[in-house]
Amino acid sequence: MKYIVFDLEWNQPQDKSQMILEPIKFVGEIIQIGAVRMDGALKIEDTLDIMIKPIYYTVMHSRVEDLTGIDEADLEEGVSFSEAYKRFMEFCGEDFCLMTWGGDDIRILTSNMTVHNLPFPAELKSYNLQRVYGKQIAKEKKQIALETAVEALGEPPYDAHNALNDAMSTARVCRHLDLKQEKMTVRHFRQS
Repeated sequence: MKYIVFDLEWNQPQDKSQMILEPIKFVGEIIQIGAVRMDGALKIEDTLDIMIKPIYYTVMHSRVEDLTGIDEADLEEGVSFSEAYKRFMEFCGEDFCLMTWGGDDIRILTSNMTVHNLPFPAELKSYNLQRVYGKQIAKEKKQIALETAVEALGEPPYDAHNALNDAMSTARVCRHLDLKQEKMTVRHFRQS
C-alpha cells in the first residue's frame, strides 16, 4: 500500500449569498493540490503539485489570497478540476491510504468531487495525522497547528499555506508517528 499525504488550498465565495447550495453546500472550490507519495516504510517516492482554475468561485477571496499568495493570474495557468483529480488518482495508484493534517481536506475533496460529478472510489482509507500526533506525541486532544508540530519535532519548516509545502511538512511529521498503533478510517461509497 502507498501512503498519500495531501493538502489542498481552496477558494471560497466572496460572501455567503454567493455560496452554491445544490447539490450540496459548496464551501470551497479547490485551487491547488499538493501530495507526497510514500512507500510502506514512509520513504518519499514522489511529489505532485497541481494548480486548478476554478469555475464556480473565480474571484479570489482576499483572505485566501493573503494566506496562500495565490492570485487570479496564477489560477489562469491551472487545469480543470476534472483533469487535476485524474492526475491525483493516477499519482495515488491502485492501493493507497490518504493522510491529511486535520479533517477538512477529505471533506473538501469529496464535496468538489460531488459538485464536479466525478466518481468516488468504492472505499477511501485515511488517517488524520493531526489527531494521531495529538494522541501520540503532544498528548493533547486539541487541534495543533502543523507549524507547531514541525517545530516541536525539530524538522526543517517549509513555507506554510502552499499545498505541496504543507504536504511535505505533514510527511515529515508522519515519519515520527507509529501508524500501526492507530486504526485507519475507511469510508465506503455506493457505486452507481
